[in-house]
Amino acid sequence: MPSNTAITLMYRDARNYKSRDIRLVLRGKITDREITLLNAKLEDGMLIARQIGLPTPSLGAFDEDDDHVFTTWVEMQEGFTANQMHTDDPAMFLIDIHCLVWRICAVQHWDVAAELDIRLSGAFEHLVCAAEYARDAMCETEGSAT
Repeated sequence: MPSNTAITLMYRDARNYKSRDIRLVLRGKITDREITLLNAKLEDGMLIARQIGLPTPSLGAFDEDDDHVFTTWVEMQEGFTANQMHTDDPAMFLIDIHCLVWRICAVQHWDVAAELDIRLSGAFEHLVCAAEYARDAMCETEGSAT
């Protein structure tokens, strides 16, 4: 019986020239109720990955004409059910799926301006945020209560 959740994060620029996917397996099984909550917070299945502590699949220099700051959660955009995301594959990410749902539900707004500042500053490839590790530790406790 599957015990984890597989998600695919995808970046595609406005002209579909650049595209990259990242597959993550998180501990725990997402529920249909959590999918309903996520649909209310995501913008057509899209999010700003760094804002919730996920890796972003976008790479390289930021072209203001073609690039944007959003990452697509493929399964959410394509309307997958919880059962379609469940997997037996081993978890390979620090947070569990319930903590990720909690993080997304806690977002008041997707901070496009802050993400643009990071991308345009040239610090994008070198950004390492210790706060993400602290949030992961916090979610270990909070996520287990869900």
